[in-house]
Amino acid sequence: MPEPSANIGEHTKLYPVLGQRGLHFDGETVIDAGCSISGMVYYIYECYGGGGWGPDTTDQQINATFRVSDGFRSTSRCSVRFTHKSLEEIKAFAPGIDMIDAKQMETDGPEC
Repeated sequence: MPEPSANIGEHTKLYPVLGQRGLHFDGETVIDAGCSISGMVYYIYECYGGGGWGPDTTDQQINATFRVSDGFRSTSRCSVRFTHKSLEEIKAFAPGIDMIDAKQMETDGPEC
């Protein structure tokens, strides 16, 4: 995935892609206890069922719950509200993102 960026005034903000080494970030995802990390994650999701199977949106907002577990079987969860974005907005943020895995999708089809 290309490293996403956004122009903020005269400056460009670069965002790391978690788990991926890039031009500006080393791809590290391991952090010290009590610390945090932020970045982008991208995955391709396709599922049989058509457009009605997409997430529920209210006023262009998508509510989701993340659940994670660690190697010691401890779990955490948090609720997050996303803003719906068009593909054009995302392509401006991360040029080329729409071409990730496109060749494989053409030959293999989606994985579910």
